[in-house]
Amino acid sequence: MTYHNPRIPEGINSGRQTPLRDLVVLGAGALGLGFGLLVTLMLIGSWLAPLIPFSWERDLASAINAQDLAGETVPSPRLQVIVDDLANAAGLPDDMILTVHIMDSDMVNAFATMGGHIVVTRGLLEALPSENALAWVLSHEIAHVENRDVISSLGANAFFALGAMVLLGDADVLDELILGGGGLANLHFSREREKAADLEGLTTLVAHYGHAGGYAEALGTLKTYAVLQELSPVFFSSHPDLDDRIKTLDREVDRRGWRMETTEPASDWSS
Repeated sequence: MTYHNPRIPEGINSGRQTPLRDLVVLGAGALGLGFGLLVTLMLIGSWLAPLIPFSWERDLASAINAQDLAGETVPSPRLQVIVDDLANAAGLPDDMILTVHIMDSDMVNAFATMGGHIVVTRGLLEALPSENALAWVLSHEIAHVENRDVISSLGANAFFALGAMVLLGDADVLDELILGGGGLANLHFSREREKAADLEGLTTLVAHYGHAGGYAEALGTLKTYAVLQELSPVFFSSHPDLDDRIKTLDREVDRRGWRMETTEPASDWSS
């Protein structure tokens, strides 16, 4: 018997797709895997960070925020009294110490940063029409601190930055993504966390004053100045729509049967 070596057909090892298309598919798959890894790391960081004791967070904040807070803000003994009273009304643990600062800025804004530091701008203090409105804003930020939203957001950013550093090979991305250009970076929270802070802030407001007056004034002021400062929708992109926030709180007031009474007049909180 004679054996004949058959001729191999041309293109037997080539796919039907072009090499360029194969490259695009592989590249898209790699990008998808990388994105999935970053999202997973963010979720892990968001879950792990709040496990850090608050005292450790405050020590870390002292190292990160000290220079920024000293250079951009001033303390306010009068505001501190209100914050302490609201913290008691919210039932914060004794070790969860809060410190309020005033930032000399025309921007109408307030935010919580690491270690229980709450920053309120001069523009917000001048814009809010009543003490109760200010108290609801402060209560909202206190809720972010109590729920550990700040450290959770920072943990997500840190793990994202770590993954990005591994994928990109650029160590500088850690500073850029963790600190956001400074210790006073205004961290953005999810809409769910913002909604929770709204509702908890309302509960604290009622616990302190005995009625719910003030939240609608605060949100109405934020809505007005968001338009004037051309911040909508970008500035509030992580927040629920302001009208929806008011409606949600209105429904909660009706459900709980809370009273709406006259609010306390605004005063000079800068001292």
